[in-house]
Amino acid sequence: MEAERGNDFWTPDLQHWDNLQCEPHVRESRAAIEVETSLWDVRRAVAAGVSLSFTIKDEDLDALKRWINATGKPLYIIQVFFDQAHVLPFRTLLRLIDEGAIEPRIDRQTNKATYYVPLERGVLLGDIPTPDVEGRIFIAPNGSVTAYGRLVGSEIRPASPEIAAAIMAGELVT
Repeated sequence: MEAERGNDFWTPDLQHWDNLQCEPHVRESRAAIEVETSLWDVRRAVAAGVSLSFTIKDEDLDALKRWINATGKPLYIIQVFFDQAHVLPFRTLLRLIDEGAIEPRIDRQTNKATYYVPLERGVLLGDIPTPDVEGRIFIAPNGSVTAYGRLVGSEIRPASPEIAAAIMAGELVT
């Protein structure tokens, strides 16, 4: 996908393609992931007593459910932090909602109803080595300039081959 449609500023993903363009990739897949990001160092946060969580916006749930129903593929929420990535099966999220174990709260930054699922409800996917920081500049069509840093050159190092294999097979359960 990157070679076909990417460039130095943008890496394509299926959410920017229509269903017809996505179909060959979806047909061959065994599962899907919804990636959420949070710039926290998990180890330091936990040591400081900060409670971290998977964060899923309520407004995203219906579209994710429709996608699962249309494709028959399992979906996983992957919460990527600065130093770790954690995974939560979407069906676990739905079960927690149905049981009343979690309820949406208004996120202070986005002002949107958001579910906060404690990390302990998921599984550590792996550690992320400290990335490099690359300076970038974006110049908008109206001439506004934004300078920003981009984290590059890192990867998720799986906590265990079994977890990665279970996700790839669409069989991870928590």
